[in-house]
Amino acid sequence: MELKEKIALGVDFIQTQPVYDPEILERFMESISSFNVPVIVGHMMLKSASMARFINSNLPGVTVPERVIEGLEGLPKDRAVERSLEISVELLTKMKPMCQGISFTPAGWERYIPRIVEAIGVSRSVSE
Repeated sequence: MELKEKIALGVDFIQTQPVYDPEILERFMESISSFNVPVIVGHMMLKSASMARFINSNLPGVTVPERVIEGLEGLPKDRAVERSLEISVELLTKMKPMCQGISFTPAGWERYIPRIVEAIGVSRSVSE
């Protein structure tokens, strides 16, 4: 079913898949601006360069830019965690003004969500 059809049926909001490029979100938001429907952007923290490559190969419609992958390449685990959190903060800081919320897919990294939320300066609403 097309997005226009879903909106015509009365959806309350749109939730995206994970987005790793603010320009892609910006283009999407421009393309749906006439719909007047809140958008919740999806975000999954990247645990490693190999995870990012897996996403690119196996999650249709989601692309992790090569520059993001390169930023995680070859890092020891502790530094990869820190770099991943930095990437999340950088991306979400840019995307936050474009959308009405963020939906995290933590993939086992739930403990880092409060840190990201605090760093990007958003209020927390947690659904369990």
